[in-house]
Amino acid sequence: MSSESAVSCTRVFWDVVDFTFPKDLAPETIYNNMKSILEKMGFMGDLSIMAYVNLETFPDIPAYENAGFSIIPHQERHRFMLRDIAPSFH
Repeated sequence: MSSESAVSCTRVFWDVVDFTFPKDLAPETIYNNMKSILEKMGFMGDLSIMAYVNLETFPDIPAYENAGFSIIPHQERHRFMLRDIAPSFH
């Protein structure tokens, strides 16, 4: 075994239409809070937050993308969620 450890990636799948982001927090704060919570639970490594949003009403998409969120159209969320989650079970 090498002295380098493998870096894992934890993915969060967030349906923002049904479970909105806190309105009083900046995108960076939401991302950092989620990372901190997961680290306290023992999840280390990279964090990927897949946010399924209504593109017509979701505010400031670039700010969320710059904070590390992947923005996905809510209208197709079931198809994308299945596609995104399924590889985790291999």
